Amino acid sequence: MKVFAHRGLSSIAPENTMAAFERAIVINVDGIETDVQLSRDGKIVICHDEKVDRTTNGRGYIKDYTWEELQAFDAGSWFSPEFANARIPGLEDLLKLVRKTDLCLNIELKTDKVFYPQIEEKVLDLLEKYDFVDRVRISSFNFESLLKV
Repeated sequence: MKVFAHRGLSSIAPENTMAAFERAIVINVDGIETDVQLSRDGKIVICHDEKVDRTTNGRGYIKDYTWEELQAFDAGSWFSPEFANARIPGLEDLLKLVRKTDLCLNIELKTDKVFYPQIEEKVLDLLEKYDFVDRVRISSFNFESLLKV
């Protein structure tokens, strides 16, 4: 059996933030499940929802913001003042964190509601860059997206 931390250790830190991922590593899970979308400028962004409304102090769709604009949002205060000023991470941030561990990743391509051109290719390129292809599971509700992987 493998134990995965859903959106990081989201019961004690804001979901899909570096704080949640770091805490998952500390408790020695086998892997982390996370979700990816694309910013307006093509950066692979970690966030479950298509909009930033629920998990940040921002409003609107991730696809409508650049990476730099997304970094201005507070992704932690909604959860607890302890996590004020947490930022929305990119997939590259997570890969840098876990590459020296034995963790696996389950990356969900969030392509069922919003179309993200070439997200599959971008994710695969980043996984290859960090030599992580053999330690990842790709999931999606979008069949066409899965065929591209």
